[in-house]
Amino acid sequence: MFPAALEESKIAGKLLACMLASRVPFLTQSVSLVGHSLGCQVIKQCLKELHNFGVHDLIENVTFLAGAASTFDRDQE
Repeated sequence: MFPAALEESKIAGKLLACMLASRVPFLTQSVSLVGHSLGCQVIKQCLKELHNFGVHDLIENVTFLAGAASTFDRDQE
């Protein structure tokens, strides 16, 4: 069950990145992200996608609380 939830969190992170990269409604503001548990995986994927999009000036702060994410990235093996 956890692997399925992990894959869904990656999809959610990609969707979040697309929404944030559009800059609507944050045309001139930066954004802070806070994730708890599997939400940390969503944020991790979102940050990776924003980097791929070349969006480097949007995120101000990131806070992980009891994160279900690792610093080891299996996608880059």
